[in-house]
Amino acid sequence: MKNIKGFVQVLLTIIIIILAGGIGFSIFLIKQQEKTIRTLTQKIEAVEKRLPKIEKIEKDTTSIMEELQKQKEKGLVKLDIPAVQKLDKDFMVAKLSVKPHLTGVMVKGVIINGTPLPQEDIKFKITILDKSKEFSIKKLSPGGSKGFEVYVPDVQADKAQTARIEHLESTVLYYKD
Repeated sequence: MKNIKGFVQVLLTIIIIILAGGIGFSIFLIKQQEKTIRTLTQKIEAVEKRLPKIEKIEKDTTSIMEELQKQKEKGLVKLDIPAVQKLDKDFMVAKLSVKPHLTGVMVKGVIINGTPLPQEDIKFKITILDKSKEFSIKKLSPGGSKGFEVYVPDVQADKAQTARIEHLESTVLYYKD
């Protein structure tokens, strides 16, 4: 009987130690979770502070993309953005800028040959509001690009926001085998 009592006491002691260890480990895990929750809460609060700015950027970007789509549907390009914009199935334009010059505006940009063929004596016409001017590029390799600048007289710089740039003609270079 004495042995059983001693055994039960030892067994109860072991059970109490195991329970105490389990409770201690549980407390440790809870403290770790609390640290993680605090860190995540701080990150969420930081994002929430930036959220209005992010939402404004998203709204502005959406507005710009919608405006670009409208201009594209009208065959127009925006003169105040550096992004690549499609002119037609063969050519694109990029790095557009417009500045006041003499009685009109100076438009600068880069024409990109989107065809797999070299082209030369490429003629374009730019129209801003109701004023037009032709310009040309001597030669463009397939996928190549060249800068251009063209003066369009009698256009107010503050009204020169969009333009129509038309490919008028060019010579396609190819070789006969």
